[in-house]
Amino acid sequence: MQRLIAAVALTVLLVASKPAEARDLSGNLGLGANLDSSLVRGLSLKYWVSDLGLQGLFAFDAIHSDAQTPGRLVFRPGVRVLYAMTRTRLTNLYVGGGVSTEFGRGARLIPAPEAAPGQVQGEPTIQKIDAAILYLDVVVGAEIFLGDHFAVSGNVTFSSLLGGVSDQDFVSAAWGAGFHWYFGKPKKQ
Repeated sequence: MQRLIAAVALTVLLVASKPAEARDLSGNLGLGANLDSSLVRGLSLKYWVSDLGLQGLFAFDAIHSDAQTPGRLVFRPGVRVLYAMTRTRLTNLYVGGGVSTEFGRGARLIPAPEAAPGQVQGEPTIQKIDAAILYLDVVVGAEIFLGDHFAVSGNVTFSSLLGGVSDQDFVSAAWGAGFHWYFGKPKKQ
């Protein structure tokens, strides 16, 4: 499903972008969702001041446990500063940077050791897990407008682990897709 979303976003990027008058989103608030292949997927708020914008990300996630990874519930807030490098009537190309965090609480079930012949099998134990992790994000993306208020976007995010204990790589890359509904009328330049 995630590959389908990425393919659709890339197709829209390639087909729908054509030069025209610039779209100015100054003072407009966008409410939508961000779907990322690794870290942050959830509610997204964008506010454009001028060519500079702010993005707030709020996500909850459930990580299922296996032999190496403990299961846990995770809250992942993030904030990014975006810069619109190029704006056309239908497309904004942007770069940005920010931080995202991960606060998690969960547990891992550790099976009991094998019992010797003639002894009773012991009970499994539960290992509690608390996590607080900080990431530095760099994002490159494009936002395609399908009307005056609705936009879909695609991006590539590079994240670096800054602190905490994690089962994530030190540096990772992920693709992302999203959509936003912008409140207010875009200004034409």
